Amino acid sequence: MQQVLYLEDEPTHAVLVERYLKSISSEIGVTIAEDLESAKVALASEPTLFLVDILVGKGRQGLEFVHYIRANGYAQQVIAITALTLPADVQQCYDSGCTEVICKPFSINQLHNVLSRYIQA
Repeated sequence: MQQVLYLEDEPTHAVLVERYLKSISSEIGVTIAEDLESAKVALASEPTLFLVDILVGKGRQGLEFVHYIRANGYAQQVIAITALTLPADVQQCYDSGCTEVICKPFSINQLHNVLSRYIQA
């Protein structure tokens, strides 16, 4: 079973992405972490894909968390899902260690196009 961890503090976005993932395969487990501490605990489940909202908590704590997991050896794919759309902001996501960036607001088609590269249905 593939395990996906999603760091997201906005419940509506978390539910949308979780429903999408579960709709493409019953073999996907999804863990939603609402803050950095719960995300650290959830990393113990060794997710095969990590989705991260960059604007979690105060400031850009999602970026800080990506730095943290990369520095601690997390080698799986990391996809940023962010409201930051300026080219410099998107580049900062890549520089932090993100594999891909999805900018909010996004459509289900955009979400599918990116996630289908990393999730096996």
